[in-house]
Amino acid sequence: VALYQKAAAGGVHEASLALGRCYMDGKFGLEVDMARAAANFADAVKADNADAMFHLGLCPQKGLGVPKDEKKAVELFRRAHPHSRAAAVKYGMYLLFGQDIERRPEEGFRLVFEVVSQDDNYPEAIGATGFCYLNGLGVEKDDAAAFRFFTRAADLGVVTSATTLGYLYENGIGVAKDTARAVELYMSSNDGGDIIATHNLAVCFMNG
Repeated sequence: VALYQKAAAGGVHEASLALGRCYMDGKFGLEVDMARAAANFADAVKADNADAMFHLGLCPQKGLGVPKDEKKAVELFRRAHPHSRAAAVKYGMYLLFGQDIERRPEEGFRLVFEVVSQDDNYPEAIGATGFCYLNGLGVEKDDAAAFRFFTRAADLGVVTSATTLGYLYENGIGVAKDTARAVELYMSSNDGGDIIATHNLAVCFMNG
């Protein structure tokens, strides 16, 4: 850490990024300090580092170490997205729903789907793609495709995707109806803390 600090003080932007991550995650004996993390990410952004832009964007998006400001977060994700898959997913999600930005669902879907096409182990992007297919958001509605993507995201441990997958099984959307399988998925998501799964599970038990 001392070496990162010395290098960052000397203007090495990669060191500022690394030091910011240390403060963000509480690594190498450092206490989590989001204000210092944000300050170091901001130093690294001066070199147009896309990874630093993404991490700095997380700070105003969630109000971590800086005041909450989603417009600022969107702008950072927009700048970073051509060179950062993580930023592309974040920016794509904002475009899909039009939060603090003009809603452009087709462009949002394209960005998210491009990430999935490059990396089929990216849980957030895979779940978002399933959501788009299920709701016809930025792409033609396709229940079978939604089922495939939610299955993949659930396999990767996305609790909310497992809940949605249970809903698909319960209602026979994109797959043959299978209430027993739906209950299994709801139980798993309930154990993972998803309150929607808790509700759905209660309804299943009430309806027998």
